[in-house]
Amino acid sequence: MTEDKQNILSDVEELFDKGEFDRTLELIEKKDAKQIQQLGNTQISTYYHLFAKCLFMKERYNEAEKKIETAIKYSRKTGNNDLIAKQKYLWGQIMHKNGLILKAIREYTESYDMFKLAEDYKSILAVQNALAIVHYDRGEIRQALDLFHKQIKICDEHGFLEIGIRRRLNLSQTWAKGGRFQEALEQLSSLEKNNSDEEVSAHIKRFRGMIYTMQMRSDDARKLLNSATEYYISKGLQRYEDVCLEYLGLNEDLSLNHGKAKEYYLKVLGRDEIAASAETQTLRFLTENCIAAGDFTEASETAAKARKAIGKSQERIELGALYRADAQIHAHNKCQKKAEQCFTESIDILRETGARYELAVTFLAYGLIDVFSHSKRIEFLRRAKGLFVETDVTKRVKQIDEELKKLQGATLTPIGANVELKEVSIPGSDSTFREMVWHQVD
Repeated sequence: MTEDKQNILSDVEELFDKGEFDRTLELIEKKDAKQIQQLGNTQISTYYHLFAKCLFMKERYNEAEKKIETAIKYSRKTGNNDLIAKQKYLWGQIMHKNGLILKAIREYTESYDMFKLAEDYKSILAVQNALAIVHYDRGEIRQALDLFHKQIKICDEHGFLEIGIRRRLNLSQTWAKGGRFQEALEQLSSLEKNNSDEEVSAHIKRFRGMIYTMQMRSDDARKLLNSATEYYISKGLQRYEDVCLEYLGLNEDLSLNHGKAKEYYLKVLGRDEIAASAETQTLRFLTENCIAAGDFTEASETAAKARKAIGKSQERIELGALYRADAQIHAHNKCQKKAEQCFTESIDILRETGARYELAVTFLAYGLIDVFSHSKRIEFLRRAKGLFVETDVTKRVKQIDEELKKLQGATLTPIGANVELKEVSIPGSDSTFREMVWHQVD
């Protein structure tokens, strides 16, 4: 052998620790496979573990899964529980990205038990964070918040300042997903004050841009998301770039630029590999984009793809939002009963998950559809208004006030009055909604 067995992986580990994943991967792939197989089980396992970590960081999840399976096969022969625990944690992350949620939870739980026995608090925090993200992705907002608060407490007790910053970022994102925009923005402002880390700055911009998008502060949102995107591209962080692209698309939809919005969504969906959560949300956004553009055939086809993706990722909030899109499609086809059933499903799921913003959007969508009675539409518009006031989406509140005036005026139209139907575009929350409004004829 040309290299000492003890040092054959030292150059790989050194590069990986520096975060140079491209160079690390290149170096790993150059290693002689026969030479690697002559090493001991611990070193062989470490080699495949590093291989899997690099592939994971490069978002090549399917390849990473094969390498981590091999790594665990060798680590089990060593009886090294610390190594096995770390590998199971990575396996859980890979499973999660591939949408295999129950398998991911199993691996996370087994690694957590091992780390807890060893009192390895940093690793415990990593697994707790991963489990919190599973809850987040599944729309289990309360459980995610609880885990993030527990992690922040551990960080504060043990002086893990950098990890504490990351967990507070995740906490703000979870608040935002639940429609608690004010708490999220306050947390981001607090983190921003003493921050000097470029990646943290990019995350703050991304989260703030996402919130501003939902609050329909389009120019501010676009500026922040573009800035964060530039950073993520420069560092090869595709999974974060994709989130920015999704919300840049949503921002364009809310600004009625549906063609531009669709370009963003298709860019995400055109990736060679895409995280299950990114695929799920982008397909749902694209469904509503098609509804906004009046292409209900494509909307139905995309909704079917979104439902399949949700079946894989098990994201409850996305399911609730997709039922809303289904309701709009049924309403367009004049299937009132099916539309009402889908709206009921959407409302039940979004209430259960605590997603106040998305629930408000569903109420609004119901109120803007003319197949329902005026009294029902008024009722749901008022419910939407209350939630949009809470989430500080002032443009929505103004829009609803205008719609309420029209509907309340229409209910007083004398019998026999001449009316005509006129179709106009109304900005929606995750898309625009097409509404039939009464137009009085002189």
